Amino acid sequence: MQLDAIFAEIVEETSPEWYVNFLKRIRNNPMKTDYKPEIREYISKMFEPSEKSDKESVPISLDEFYVMLINVLPSKWVYKVDVHDVLQELNFKTDFYYEGDFKEKPAMCFTVKPLPQ
Repeated sequence: MQLDAIFAEIVEETSPEWYVNFLKRIRNNPMKTDYKPEIREYISKMFEPSEKSDKESVPISLDEFYVMLINVLPSKWVYKVDVHDVLQELNFKTDFYYEGDFKEKPAMCFTVKPLPQ
């Protein structure tokens, strides 16, 4: 059994049904170059916008969203500008958070609430 087949079997057994169908749809269309609808679907199924920071919300930077997406979508066709546009369309709000040990570097992040899977 090839490694891809083993991985596919594990994903099907451990992932929500929408995610399995999402991956199958991507694999069945290798010539596609516009992944904005898939970016929108992935983000809307995984997160919901949060108006303010609270115990349930987490800050996620544009770079972190991008890395999440290129792990499941072809990195050649996923652009940060598309990710940003989708986040804006879905009403995700931006805020500045400080990162690092001394909190000296502000980073623009989107405040989100992860959805249960």
